[in-house]
Amino acid sequence: MRSSFLPVALLALGSPALTSAQSAEPLDPALVTERLTAWSGHSTWRARRDRDTGLVVFLHGGAAAPAFRPVNDADFLALAHLIAEDTAGLTGVEPATLAAGEFHYLPLGLAGTTDKVTVRLPQIVNGVEVLGGSLNVLFDLEGRMLSLQTTALDRVADLGTAPSLDAGAARRAALAAFARLIGLPGTARGEPRLVIGGVEIDGRIVGRLVWEVTVQWHAPGIEPEGRSLWIDAHDGALLHSRSTVHHADVGGTVMSEASTGLLPDHRENLPVPVPVPHVRVQSAAGVTYTDDDGSFLYPGVDGPLDIIVRYLGPFARVTNLAGSDVTLSETIDGTQNTLLMNAGGVERTTSQSNAFLQIGVLRDWIRSVDPTDDTADFMALAEVNFSGHCNAFFDGDSVVFYLAGESLDVHCVNTAYTTVVAHEMGHWLNVLYSTGNAPDGMGEGNADTWAMYCYDTPVMGADFFGLGSEMRSGLNTRQFCGDCCPMCHGGAHDNGEVWMGTTWKVRDRLNQTHGNDLGDGIANGLFLGWLNAYDQVELHSVIEAQWLTLDDDDGNIDNGTPHFADIDGGFREQGFPGLLVAPISITAVSDLPDTADEVGPYTVEATVVATDQPPLASVELVWRANGGAWVQTPMTTTGSDVYRAEIPGQSSVAHLEYHVSAVDGAGNAVSFPPEAPEAVLHFFVGLFELLSDDFEGGPAGWTHGSFGDTANDHDDFQQGVPYGKAGDPDAAFSGTFVIGNNLGGANLNGRYQGNQHNWLRTPVLDCSSALGTRLRFQRWLNVEGAWTDQARLAVNGTQIYVNQTSPDTEDTGWTWFDLDISPLADGQSEVQIEWSIQSEFLQNFGGWTLDDVQVLYLAPGAGCLPPGTYGSSKTNSLDREARMGWNGTPSLVSDDFVVTVEDGVPDVLAVLFSGLTPDSMPFFGGARLVRGPFVREEILILDSTGAASIPIPIDPAVVGSSEYFQLWYADATHPDGTGVGLSDGLVVGYCD
Repeated sequence: MRSSFLPVALLALGSPALTSAQSAEPLDPALVTERLTAWSGHSTWRARRDRDTGLVVFLHGGAAAPAFRPVNDADFLALAHLIAEDTAGLTGVEPATLAAGEFHYLPLGLAGTTDKVTVRLPQIVNGVEVLGGSLNVLFDLEGRMLSLQTTALDRVADLGTAPSLDAGAARRAALAAFARLIGLPGTARGEPRLVIGGVEIDGRIVGRLVWEVTVQWHAPGIEPEGRSLWIDAHDGALLHSRSTVHHADVGGTVMSEASTGLLPDHRENLPVPVPVPHVRVQSAAGVTYTDDDGSFLYPGVDGPLDIIVRYLGPFARVTNLAGSDVTLSETIDGTQNTLLMNAGGVERTTSQSNAFLQIGVLRDWIRSVDPTDDTADFMALAEVNFSGHCNAFFDGDSVVFYLAGESLDVHCVNTAYTTVVAHEMGHWLNVLYSTGNAPDGMGEGNADTWAMYCYDTPVMGADFFGLGSEMRSGLNTRQFCGDCCPMCHGGAHDNGEVWMGTTWKVRDRLNQTHGNDLGDGIANGLFLGWLNAYDQVELHSVIEAQWLTLDDDDGNIDNGTPHFADIDGGFREQGFPGLLVAPISITAVSDLPDTADEVGPYTVEATVVATDQPPLASVELVWRANGGAWVQTPMTTTGSDVYRAEIPGQSSVAHLEYHVSAVDGAGNAVSFPPEAPEAVLHFFVGLFELLSDDFEGGPAGWTHGSFGDTANDHDDFQQGVPYGKAGDPDAAFSGTFVIGNNLGGANLNGRYQGNQHNWLRTPVLDCSSALGTRLRFQRWLNVEGAWTDQARLAVNGTQIYVNQTSPDTEDTGWTWFDLDISPLADGQSEVQIEWSIQSEFLQNFGGWTLDDVQVLYLAPGAGCLPPGTYGSSKTNSLDREARMGWNGTPSLVSDDFVVTVEDGVPDVLAVLFSGLTPDSMPFFGGARLVRGPFVREEILILDSTGAASIPIPIDPAVVGSSEYFQLWYADATHPDGTGVGLSDGLVVGYCD
């Protein structure tokens, strides 16, 4: 059975590929749209771009089917790396800088949508971490990519990672910088850490090798100071400084169970005995821990037994800064013992109990929302009864809570209690979930959200300043100022009210719609899923799209999500712009292939949903033949929102264009593609007649020479083997030979010369009876920016391509081009295509390198073309190369076509893959010769000679098209350790 898969990404179709080395200037929005269209095929994908570089930092709104169907964690990790590779031209993230990755299952089914998987690929260069750098891919369980988000740096793959300064010198430089910044002598905490940090230079974030050093200053009764300092690893300069002490706005935010409810320890809310879970019990019989009910048991031990209990456990360790730590020493016997750790309701012991309990409450809440999430499963240090009042803070290593008392004529409670503990622990978790604690409100607002969501209350710090008071509330109306103005409200806590208000509004709306229990579950799942799926470090409108992508259940954000109204409404209520969705969703429209079938009909299906004002008033297939009048054909439903209509058969040669149009009950009209009728889907009735050259034979009519209009009349176009010099490829795309500028053989340097202007031309082609002429070729181009050097492509003297002005064009792989040249070629008896280079005296690059040049056009009755092989096999562990071949004819009538393979590894598992486009990408020590979308033709076992024969049934729908095949097989003893063998490629053209 043949299983069809869509492409992960096809970013280079029809346009020059963008590499990470080409991202110095912001991208033109039209270019991003063009690449997304080529990648997604007019789907619902949306892109967010970095405002400084123009690179894409967030893709969402659609669902890209996988290159293969994942069945385990490793498969999802492999898919994430493939996506990183294929989207590098949009994100600028160099795939070589992404490490193995982290897999996390998101049980969002508990939140009323569908379970999902997120993979985080951390950015690491030569073993050195890029701080905050990662690429996150969100999948559904079928492996479809739902979103991609990146915080990784571009242009760091070649960054040197050997420091000129050692750790000791970096520590001294950091201490000196701290003294200059703060005016106080600091103490370095921990060892300096060698990392790569993003430093702003001339308005652009650039990767620099730095030592990260944490320096702090503490004194009794005085606000502490702390800085994380980035010291240039080469010259010792201070490149960046940020505070590591995150205060809780005349208080803090955490939680306490020892004081009843959500309130702090005061005379109206005296502490009562409650169970203490997760605390360590020590005795001569060993160490054990209490369960969720505070119970513990030493099985098989005779009493009496001396035990010691402190506020110490796997998730918290509490230290009293104003005296001794609470320690319970008891002698017990039997199992019916009730032990009280801190009797008497004393502030300095109640605070220890509160801090310990509430850290555990937050950890247990995370596990209750996502049982697989172990982020909070660590021993957090809580320091209570700090000498001072009305505050709490997180300093990077611990959470610290103040004594009760007056500060600036305001009396405050002891700050170790419920929401204050959760807030300060929230800062710690922000670091662990890679959200960070930026001063734009993201850090403070997210810390408040931890508290609100854990305790299901909008109030942060109830009774903090006395009975009836509060620090902040999720009911606040402070508005989002826009992506332009991240700190428009002043301080970090005021800015944070925007985000805490938003998350509470979303939760409240979900509760109104679904009830408190289910609404809380949905909100909790989305919040924790968002933290696991994305590394969002800034307060930005893109966050709503991230939440909606998590909430989406069908890979199409344009038809809404299960809880769209509540999520969007909550964001809009706090001043966010909201997310606009189409009133009608049109997806899964049939993209009909070219066909030789003149009988027809040609069936078009589409999934159409009225998302705003149902029901649908009409759904039509709008089509025309050969540029004639548009015909509206009503589409009829087949169930499950699927509509169908037919285009009648057409005589060859015919060019058919079509789109789908729908109208809802309110008169809203939507088409697919959205740009219709200017941009439409189309196909041809007829067969391609192919003129091609892979340069493996003689010159075949190609000519080259100099224009003679420059000081240097040198002509360096050559046909032969490429040598990989001056940025050129070191191997042909297929076969052995290519054609291009200065291929680098003998003593040549591979570069075109200065002040030259030369050309390469195809044979003269007769296109007088052609329709829809296309030019296809594989390109590897390296040329200085067009402000000095111009690489041009022309048809009959009319330019159809020239390299960009800046930056330089530096291909690092073969790029497939498929260009429509019909306006210049159709009906012309003499057509000649020309590649040229014109240079000045400055830098000289590798120039053009071409392979597999094809000119195709539509003509009736061209018949079957013979299959052919391309590319190179990977030498296997038996020192053989698996070779593709065929038997029979790829004809619908003969129905006897068989793909064969020889010289593989005997008696091993193999998979035959096919696709509609060839490729040549590094893959398991060889080359992947088929580009997605892939079809898994058959899973088989090679015979005792390493051979196999695979019959290929020919469906009428594929007649007139070409397909590309490659065999992947097991090779467990291959010396490269990949365990994978790869054949060469086979191209097949189908006919009647």
